[in-house]
Amino acid sequence: MEFQAAMRELKRQIFHPVYTLIGTEEYLKRQFLRAIRYQMNEQEETDLVRLDLNEVALDAVLDEAETFSFFTDRKLLIVENSLFVTPKNPNPIEDHEQKRLLDYLKAPNPSTTIVFCVPYDQLDKRKKIAKAFLTETELVDISQLKEQEVRQYVLNYLQNAPFKITRDGIEALLVRTDFHLTHTMTELEKIETFASNRQEPISKGEIQRLVPRSLEGDIFELTNAMLKRQVSQAVQIYRDLLLLGNEPIALHGLIVSQFRIIIQAKILSRQGEHEAQISKKLSAHPYRVKMALQIGAGMPLDQLLNYYNHLAEVDYQMKTGHGLRDNHFYILLTQLMYI
Repeated sequence: MEFQAAMRELKRQIFHPVYTLIGTEEYLKRQFLRAIRYQMNEQEETDLVRLDLNEVALDAVLDEAETFSFFTDRKLLIVENSLFVTPKNPNPIEDHEQKRLLDYLKAPNPSTTIVFCVPYDQLDKRKKIAKAFLTETELVDISQLKEQEVRQYVLNYLQNAPFKITRDGIEALLVRTDFHLTHTMTELEKIETFASNRQEPISKGEIQRLVPRSLEGDIFELTNAMLKRQVSQAVQIYRDLLLLGNEPIALHGLIVSQFRIIIQAKILSRQGEHEAQISKKLSAHPYRVKMALQIGAGMPLDQLLNYYNHLAEVDYQMKTGHGLRDNHFYILLTQLMYI
């Protein structure tokens, strides 16, 4: 079920015995949990219980689900890190736990509503338990939104907000938050405090002063400047990052990671993959993939690979203590100018 459809059901106080929130968009997760708790309490007093499968066994979750609450007629049970239905499962469940859960899904406790939170992109459909979740629970999609979806979400939010932002101010906000919904909405909450009792729209310049650039965004700009051989701009960005307290080795690691994304995205694009497929294969945010494709578009693959080899060599030198770590970036930048 799409997120907005699930929210509309909650508003009509239509509840399912078991929900599965699948995806990693933290803001959507918080919105859903806030809404279901509010709507259930509106209907009748509800007991809230939170359990984390990184801390307790599935048996403890099922014990709680099967137990009736002493003081209320209904219970909302939120189960964090329910990764046993995904390919990535750091805490495998026992066979008897799986059987017990399968039995519960067929006949859930009518006084308990369970929300399994699965911070992963998809279920592992090869698993028997995952197949049962597909048919016996209400799946709610909270995966990361695409660039245009984030923009539309923000525009809809601002229609009812007690403040306004200019069109170019909105774009500046989205760029500075890398089109990541959770980050964007967090910054909007801060902006609302700044804009209290204000009539005129917030300008682009004010957004740029209020919303700090993300480290990832700075690395994008730095990488782009390096590839375009804009030496003074690259040096300025790098020095700014050092002044913010970033370590040279950590910054170099991020640069290497960015070049790797650029190369991988370019190769996959050549193979006919579109942005969404590349994002999924690389486990990277769609906006990051879009920027990587744009940055790498004007440069031959063999030249990018040559750059990457130089980066890997410098990475080795820094980690093994060769030379002064503060000088490696400037030497590397000089070398790249002549490749």
